[in-house]
Amino acid sequence: MRNLIVVDQLKNWRFKIDKVEVMSATEYLENPNIPGSIRVFNFCKSYKYQSIGYYVSLVAEARGHQAYPSMSAIGDIKSATIMRSVSEDLEELIQKTLKPLSSNEFVLSIYFKQNVAKHYDRLSKKLAEKFQFPMLRVFFSLKRGRWEIQNIEPISLGDIIPSHLPIAEALAKSYFATKRFVSSKISCHNYLLGILVDPAEEHPPSDAKALEKFIEAGKKFNIRSELITKADFSRLSEFDALFIRTTTSVNNYTYRFSRQAYVNGMVVIDDPKSIIRCSNKIFLDEILKKLKIPILNSFTLYRKTYKEALPSIVFPCVIKLPDGSFSKGVLKANNVEEFIHHAENCFSKSDLILVQPFIPTEYDWRIGVLNGEALYACRYYMAQGHWQIYNWNANQEDDQCGNFDCFTLDKVPPAVLNVAVKASKFIGNGLYGIDLKEVDGQVYVIEINDNPNLDSGVEDQRLGDALYEMVMKVFAERLEKNPSSLELA
Repeated sequence: MRNLIVVDQLKNWRFKIDKVEVMSATEYLENPNIPGSIRVFNFCKSYKYQSIGYYVSLVAEARGHQAYPSMSAIGDIKSATIMRSVSEDLEELIQKTLKPLSSNEFVLSIYFKQNVAKHYDRLSKKLAEKFQFPMLRVFFSLKRGRWEIQNIEPISLGDIIPSHLPIAEALAKSYFATKRFVSSKISCHNYLLGILVDPAEEHPPSDAKALEKFIEAGKKFNIRSELITKADFSRLSEFDALFIRTTTSVNNYTYRFSRQAYVNGMVVIDDPKSIIRCSNKIFLDEILKKLKIPILNSFTLYRKTYKEALPSIVFPCVIKLPDGSFSKGVLKANNVEEFIHHAENCFSKSDLILVQPFIPTEYDWRIGVLNGEALYACRYYMAQGHWQIYNWNANQEDDQCGNFDCFTLDKVPPAVLNVAVKASKFIGNGLYGIDLKEVDGQVYVIEINDNPNLDSGVEDQRLGDALYEMVMKVFAERLEKNPSSLELA
């Protein structure tokens, strides 16, 4: 495999190493047709949510490249719970390695799986394999006579201690000469189901009656369910499975619940990989294009260069924030002035935005998919007098959403079902809502949603209680299998 170094600017790469390519982040993001099998080593200064560094790893995974750090690793490094888990897993090695120290605090700098002192090599290697960053700084504290990991942060190229530079370069040469890079594996271990909800959420993915139906359906499969909230994070290990029924986001507690549940070896829907992939439209656009699944013509714009594309944009068009959901963060521009206004607002939140043509239709299809199989089908109509299904600016709540029709699967056009199921399989085997448009006999994927709506009287209109039983059956089947067989990215 080719080793590709990605940096914010080419001048930031400070080492001379054979058999690696160096590319700027902008060049990598703007070039979707890089040939061959590639490992992408992301050395951007920041991996902050929706920064350029964040998108390098996100887009790398969408393109089928091996990203270091992976998106999961970027999330893990922020999790105090996962740090404690790793600290416990490496307890004996940590105590043995740090025992000679006389201070109460210690900082371990890890360059390409090693430290400048040979004494710390084994601990450095184990930590690097857990967190997958090429360079890490690990902060330890001595508490009650035991060393514990307090914090972990990536080391940027500019943060390498000057006296460490020659040694870091030598370690980098050895690191990139390696032919096999092992993906991070955080230990997993195995019927109580925690259903994560937010009682204050105005428009949750399942209403109270639907939640009751899930609880009743679970009893048929020996699954006892309990509604939990974000205040129950410390209790997560009490459960065997987690079902997230509040709106998910990579950047809030729902992802932390999902990731920690997966690390604990629990069955979880939505799993963390699905949340990462579905919650960002840049990722979906990249992967659907790569897989040649029909989507509307779209392109990505960057904060610093977007005005160069203005002459080529056809109006009206739609501007999408990468992590918008439920029609929020999706804006329509009828002309250049509106486009610049909307784009500037979006760029205050994200370095990248997605632009698509505006294709008016009376409704969008939503195909619910679970475990790679179609579950239910709905048509959601546009809100009255509006171009979207949701009109959050409507004066009355009844006018915010359009009408709907629910169909048995045999009444759905085969092309709609086929495209939906095909698209879902490249995201995972979780629960997804695939949104599609039919235009002149052609079917286009608009979005793939994790955490899709399952409301009483709407999505269950045709299946009734059987819909909830089908979901609970999947939980039961997965619980009966060895959870260690589940791949943890």
